[in-house]
Amino acid sequence: MLSTHLLSEVEQVCSHVGVMHVGKLVANGTLASLRSSLAPRIVVRTSETTDAADTLRRRLGLADIKSGDGEVSALPGESAPEQVLRTLVYDGVPVTGFEVARADLEEVFVALTGEGFDVSG
Repeated sequence: MLSTHLLSEVEQVCSHVGVMHVGKLVANGTLASLRSSLAPRIVVRTSETTDAADTLRRRLGLADIKSGDGEVSALPGESAPEQVLRTLVYDGVPVTGFEVARADLEEVFVALTGEGFDVSG
C-alpha cells in the first residue's frame, strides 16, 4: 500500500488506486479503469491555434475546446480521429503533431474531487 500525493509515481508503480477526498473514498479500481472513466481528448499541435480551434468548433462541432502554447485540444465526440485530422489538413491548418490523449491520474483526481493540489510547498 502506498499513500502519496505524487500521482506520477503512483502511475509508475501501482495497478490499483483508491482516491480519497475529505476523508472519504470517492473512487477505487484499476488504474486503467479510472483513467478510462474520462473521455480521451484530441490534441493538435500547430502554429495556427486559432484556425485549428475554429475548424474543430465550426466544421466538426467538437466540444470543450482548449487552446494554448501551440496546442489545441477537444473532446472528439463521435468524430473519428482520422476524420478530424483530414478536416484540419483540408482547411489548411499546419499540423505538426496529433494524438488521442487519455487522461492521466492527476486529471482523474481533479475530475473526481473538483480540486487540484500544489506540491511545490
